[in-house]
Amino acid sequence: MGPLEEMTMTHMRNMSETNIVGTFRMTQEVLPPMKQQKSGRIVSISSLAGINGFPFSAVYSASKFALEGFTESLHPELKCFNIKISTVCPGPVITSFKDNMSANQDPEAKSSDAENPTKKLFTGAIAAMMPHMKSAAQTSDEIADVIIDCIKAEDPALRYGTNEGTSKRVTDRFGGGIGDAAAQNWYKMLEPASKI
Repeated sequence: MGPLEEMTMTHMRNMSETNIVGTFRMTQEVLPPMKQQKSGRIVSISSLAGINGFPFSAVYSASKFALEGFTESLHPELKCFNIKISTVCPGPVITSFKDNMSANQDPEAKSSDAENPTKKLFTGAIAAMMPHMKSAAQTSDEIADVIIDCIKAEDPALRYGTNEGTSKRVTDRFGGGIGDAAAQNWYKMLEPASKI
């Protein structure tokens, strides 16, 4: 998290490796046996930041938006093989966020002068966001319960919020739905070809 101009390419690549490339690789490995058995379940952990971008989280949000696009793109084609794919989109999770934020700072980041207006804006934004994040934060057990419900669902949704607030943000983003209307339309086009 921080001003984009302070992020290094190494930090951006690491974020992409973690949030995008790792999911791509794992999905590539599990798809052949799932397609062969004509069933399977894939659940990726996205973020509310993959639904709505947040200030000073451009790199993280971009990686989560990519994960959302990846999942939405695969949804109709995998449905033809009876493979279900979803994302779970938590908001803040109770962790040592501030400590982790400091620990995860890019050691090669270009340092900013304290007088830099962007640095001041970032510092002010963190101070303003932190109380909201703390009040909205969920436990990892709460997130795990949503993941389990998602896995057990017979007809799982494309996206899952993890509480009332995140679910509302997801539906608001997609005009009252969960963003699966386009995926359903694509499936309707693909379904006849899957029976050939």
